[in-house]
Amino acid sequence: MIQVVINYIGAAIRWVFESIWRSLTNKEMFTFEHYLNGPNESEDLPAATRHRFANFMVAAISILLVVILAMKLQESL
Repeated sequence: MIQVVINYIGAAIRWVFESIWRSLTNKEMFTFEHYLNGPNESEDLPAATRHRFANFMVAAISILLVVILAMKLQESL
């Protein structure tokens, strides 16, 4: 269950930042589903695994940064 939530968090963060970047550079936009599950080709299992790993790393780093910032904010109060 926690893996699904972390995968969605990472995919959402990647989708937001890469959508902004791709719109600024006039590159092809991808769907949220692409960031969540990888490419549509079901035979491309390594790509889907890479996307899930990237989602996990982005979510883990983001959650860690939020916790650190919350701790710093609490110290300053």
